[in-house]
Amino acid sequence: ISDVAERKRRWTTYRQDMLQHAGVVLFLFGNKGNPAGGVVPADGMEEEFRIAVAKRLFVVPIGCTGSMAETLYKKVLDAFDQYYPMSGYRRMFDTLGRPGTPNQVTKRVLDFLKKLRGDRALPGLK
Repeated sequence: ISDVAERKRRWTTYRQDMLQHAGVVLFLFGNKGNPAGGVVPADGMEEEFRIAVAKRLFVVPIGCTGSMAETLYKKVLDAFDQYYPMSGYRRMFDTLGRPGTPNQVTKRVLDFLKKLRGDRALPGLK
């Protein structure tokens, strides 16, 4: 879409629609190429984060993947109780910022999601 304003509007609409069907949102990596051939943080991921928070979804940025996910991870840590007012999540969330093998990181993410499901914090999950 060549018109910048129209392209931004459509992406925002797409993000809002996509997140309408979510209960939890994972954020991994979050970078993109720029016109100069470099890599920059993905501003679209930041918009998705804001939309998810406004919809009161559980946001789970995987900080160890770097880029925008790391920025969002730090944002959640800075105001953790606003994002996770329930007890027992801080230690598990902290592990999402530590480096590890793909299998280790996957296990940490799944453990965190299982806790959400087990605590019935995610509607519709048993």
